[in-house]
Amino acid sequence: MSNAQHTPGPWHYRPVVHEIQAGPFNVKVAQMPMDGQGRSYDENLANAAIIAAAPDLLEACKQIVWKLSHNHDDGNGGTKPGTIDRRDATVRMARAAIAKAEA
Repeated sequence: MSNAQHTPGPWHYRPVVHEIQAGPFNVKVAQMPMDGQGRSYDENLANAAIIAAAPDLLEACKQIVWKLSHNHDDGNGGTKPGTIDRRDATVRMARAAIAKAEA
């Protein structure tokens, strides 16, 4: 489902070198500042974790949007019980996150 333009994953954080690395060859994607810069070590570590998870989160959003927007039609112009319409706020939020990630 993904047509990503970013460095392919998986992405992971290497704390010894303070880098986000990707793929089988451990290509450096980002260098994480761990020397303060107005943030605590724990905050920098949390930032590294969310950056490393970004490709997985993007793909999950795409999958969720696809499933929610394609599995709701009951065939009669209505929605199946327990399904979410493609205009649902959650779907809009996920689409906005996808657009931001792919800008």
